[in-house]
Amino acid sequence: MKKFIFFITYSVLFCQPSVDGVVAIVGNREILKSELIQQAQFSANQAGIDPSSSPYLFEDLVYKTLDSMVDQLVLLVLAERDTTVFVGDDEVERVLEQQVSDFILKAGSEEALEGALGVPIRQIKNEYRSDIFDMLLGERFQYKLLGGVGVTKKEVESFYFSFKDSLPTTPSSTVLSLIELPVSISQSVGDSVVLFLEGLVDRVERGESFVELAKQFSDDSGSAFLGGDLGYTLRGTFVKEYESVAYSLNIGETSKPFKSQFGYHIVQLLDRQGEKIHSRHILKIVAPSQKDNDLVLSELESVYRVSLSDPGLFDSLAVEYSREYKNNSAVNKEFENNQLPPKIQSIVSSLDEFSLSSPFPLTDKSYAVVYVYKKYPGGKLTLQESWETIRGYAKNEKQSRVLGGWLDGARSKVYIKKFEL
Repeated sequence: MKKFIFFITYSVLFCQPSVDGVVAIVGNREILKSELIQQAQFSANQAGIDPSSSPYLFEDLVYKTLDSMVDQLVLLVLAERDTTVFVGDDEVERVLEQQVSDFILKAGSEEALEGALGVPIRQIKNEYRSDIFDMLLGERFQYKLLGGVGVTKKEVESFYFSFKDSLPTTPSSTVLSLIELPVSISQSVGDSVVLFLEGLVDRVERGESFVELAKQFSDDSGSAFLGGDLGYTLRGTFVKEYESVAYSLNIGETSKPFKSQFGYHIVQLLDRQGEKIHSRHILKIVAPSQKDNDLVLSELESVYRVSLSDPGLFDSLAVEYSREYKNNSAVNKEFENNQLPPKIQSIVSSLDEFSLSSPFPLTDKSYAVVYVYKKYPGGKLTLQESWETIRGYAKNEKQSRVLGGWLDGARSKVYIKKFEL
């Protein structure tokens, strides 16, 4: 299901298969064929199974995946019936914001994430808010079922000696804090672009073709060749600055220049159907000047100097910058090294523990400073060095057995129908 894939990797989210149809009904919920194949493909990648060269293995995996998805929905349906299990809207928003922030960090910037997914952040949040609610509700209900399940020292040792050859190695990771500062476009640079776009608006009002001007001047490569045409879109599809202007226009009207996170726009409204609009735009992407870059570097160099001997101060500043800019800024957080953006990986590899980097360019529109607390090399698990990790695996294995027994009795309480694949 989408919600289970969403929290694993954002790159899988929009790889929707072309075929679809209902493959199972659980309670009042459906499992679509596209969702099943999508999750099976992800599981195949994790297991190193190539569907084209091992079709029978993949077919078996598909059926096992369907059984697992049915069980997940059985748990969710019964969680909805349990009046003692509650998830608040504030919890949903908090988890959603954290997940999206993590994806932005992995992508390198908010713009890079939106480019990779082909949709704005706002639309991602709108589409997955209900999925997050379901996930939290299921987790809370599962905790109610399994929260009291623990393992003894003897059970941990028994688990280790039974499964030690199949236990995964731990990846190398780093505990770090990071401050990222975006480069703001100076007023003079922005004013010159606004003046240029105002000239285009005048030309449109004098009768020139918006379409031809967009083809000639728009920096939006995805729509410029179409004359800036963005087609019919629902409210919530675009960033709020764009929609605030577009929805305020009369049909045929061209807006004044305005700014969004992508640059400066002018918009022409072509049609409106309820909450749908048909619009086109001309976008000018503005690059910061050297002076703009120098201002950010100067601010980060001040952060570097005052934080050299005071990591606590650095973390306090990171909290403030994170709240202000809602970007990659992070505080005392552990990341697997292979999940960090390449630039941060390179910086981290050159730093010792408890050391601070000098300012460096993180993206083409931001600079950053990193404080490294701890580095974990990863490797094979042992009872002596990895007791808590092994204990966690042992507990999970026991909880899985307990949950399996519970599901054996719970399936009869929920309507389940599977269709031929």
